[in-house]
Amino acid sequence: MREKISGIGVMEMRKKAAAAVLLGLFLVPLAMADYVYTPVTFTVASSLAFTVTLPGQSPVSSLLTSPGTATTTIYFNSSSMNQDNIQPCANPDFASNCQNESIPILNFTNTGTATFNMTMRYNQSLASGITSAYNSSCSGGGCAGVDAMTELDSTEWHRLCQGLAPAPNNWCAVWLYANFTNLPAGTYTNAVLENSTLEVVNP
Repeated sequence: MREKISGIGVMEMRKKAAAAVLLGLFLVPLAMADYVYTPVTFTVASSLAFTVTLPGQSPVSSLLTSPGTATTTIYFNSSSMNQDNIQPCANPDFASNCQNESIPILNFTNTGTATFNMTMRYNQSLASGITSAYNSSCSGGGCAGVDAMTELDSTEWHRLCQGLAPAPNNWCAVWLYANFTNLPAGTYTNAVLENSTLEVVNP
C-alpha cells in the first residue's frame, strides 16, 4: 500500500519547492550591457536646374556655366518706328509661335531638387529707342509671380518668379513686351539671360 502523506508533509514539500525556485532565480546572472550610438544623415544635394520652353519649341535645359544653353531666337517685329506693347514670336515670320494673353514667350520648369527664384536681365543695354517690360505668373504652393508690368534692362537681375518648387507640374510663365520710340529701320540684337537662384527662407 502507498504511504499516506499527511497535510503537514504536503506543506513542507511545497515550501521546499518554492525555496528551490527562489534559489534558482538568484543564481541566474543579471543581464549587463554597454551602449554606443552612430549618427546617420540622409542628404539630397541642392540642384538649381531648370528648363525653358518657347512657343512651338522643345524644352531647353539649363547649364551650370554662363551664359548657358541658347534657345531659339525671339523676335519683336514692327512696321512702325513708334509702337507700344509689341509681343514677341519664336519665329521670324511673325505669324506663328507667338506670345499672346494665354501663351507666354518663356515657360520655366524647375527640374532640380531645391526651391529657387527665377531671374532675368538683358546681356547689354538696349538700343536707344527700345524699352522692354515683362510680367509673370507661376504655379505651386508659395510661388509668386510679378503681376504689374515691370521694366526689364541690363543693369540688374529682375525677379520673374519667387519660390518655384521642384515639381513637374509647377511652372513660371513670363510675358515680354517691347516699345519702339522713333526707332529707325534696322535689326537690333540683344539676349536675355535667365538665372535660377537659391530660395533663402528665414528660420
